[in-house]
Amino acid sequence: MELSPDDTAAALWVTRQGSGTPPDGGSDGGGSGDDGGGPGAGGPKVGDTTPGGTVVAAKSTLTQSGTVTTTRGTRYAADGTARTTDAVVNLIVDDFRQFSFSDPVTGQTLRYNLFVPKNHDRRKSYPLVLFMHDASVVNVATEGPLIQGLGAVCWASPEDQDRHDSFVLAPEYGSVVIDDNYEPSTLFEATANLVRSVTEEYGIDPDRLYTTGQSMGAMMSLGLNIRYPELFAAAFIVAGQWPASQAAPLAGKKLWILVSADDTKAYPGELRGRGPAPSYRPAPPPAPTWPPGRSPTPSPESATGSCGSPGRPRSFPSAARPGAPVRRLGTRHARRPGTTSDTPLVAVSRRGVSDGLRLAAHRGLPY
Repeated sequence: MELSPDDTAAALWVTRQGSGTPPDGGSDGGGSGDDGGGPGAGGPKVGDTTPGGTVVAAKSTLTQSGTVTTTRGTRYAADGTARTTDAVVNLIVDDFRQFSFSDPVTGQTLRYNLFVPKNHDRRKSYPLVLFMHDASVVNVATEGPLIQGLGAVCWASPEDQDRHDSFVLAPEYGSVVIDDNYEPSTLFEATANLVRSVTEEYGIDPDRLYTTGQSMGAMMSLGLNIRYPELFAAAFIVAGQWPASQAAPLAGKKLWILVSADDTKAYPGELRGRGPAPSYRPAPPPAPTWPPGRSPTPSPESATGSCGSPGRPRSFPSAARPGAPVRRLGTRHARRPGTTSDTPLVAVSRRGVSDGLRLAAHRGLPY
């Protein structure tokens, strides 16, 4: 049974308006800071535990209302019996394992999802991709970061793993970790400790640790690269920000940055970065590609944006048959609140890392 991507009843992640109410009960300011406000303007606040969405159980019911004739001529008359899904297979998502990390340094506990490469060989050394979700996914089921969008599961798809087998780590935060004041909670440090712990436990290559995230997760990626400049080999930043005055450690980092021209915190922030103004061009769908042996030179400047929640989700098609599992691929958001364009822009500076980094959106990393 094919379910339409436009069928709102087929979504596994349903987003509520906004991204939660700050602890003081005030307004979240629309999330994206589209008024161009400075630090502290808009967005959910550190410590907010209000989820911005809900994980919905996958299920379907089918009733045969007419006669079905097989290709061999066998006829099955309608019987009016409603058949409901009694098992669920969530593609790629089910390949992740769920764990809990108790950090002895901060005292924090982090729930997380971990994808282990198929046929994992402990004699080999693998890379790891860390994905951190946006503020709308706080305090939901551990699998929330895998269901809300494709930011984690895209690295674990069979196609990507065939090209670059790697571990994928996706924490589920119980509260907002960082906001536009750039003063993160201790979950920030706990995340770095989680990465080190997983790296040591599985013998992961410490020189091939990569970080990515959207909105709040993008801000954390930038912040972690500033505080721990030797931890990650490269970063894929999607709609995140950090003050340029603190961004000096990013100058030597390999960064691939995606922003929207209509995000009035992200786009102007890129233009205000150090050095010559970066150039912008639309990212061709479904993902930018580059000729063999060539890559763009990513900007070392800090990315800008906000930790607002994603907009209205879109469902991917599902396939099922009576009495069989429902197959779901997840959802993705069309655009961030407060923006007027769904088109992401790739920021490419004429100055920065010499050899650059090929990081196609939602595609494999150059390990």
